Amino acid sequence: MRRKIVKKPGKHFSISDQHKIIQEMISSGCTKRAIWKKYTGQDEEKGQLLRWMNKLGYYPYRPKKKATLGEANLPMTKRIKFKPLNKYKD
Repeated sequence: MRRKIVKKPGKHFSISDQHKIIQEMISSGCTKRAIWKKYTGQDEEKGQLLRWMNKLGYYPYRPKKKATLGEANLPMTKRIKFKPLNKYKD
């Protein structure tokens, strides 16, 4: 019995198309999910865009993240050291 392999549409892009998609994602600031849905119609991209970025030399692109504790300029408090209680004094 022969099995028929069905390729899902929209998963195979030429190198120039991959460049175009990645450049649009970087310049527009859209999420990977939104770009993938626009070009393929699928909800999940499962890391394909990051693989393309790595393969084509775009990686180390990092999207902007929320501020971390160090970037938020919050005052740091001194750590309080607690001594264990000695319940049984001799």
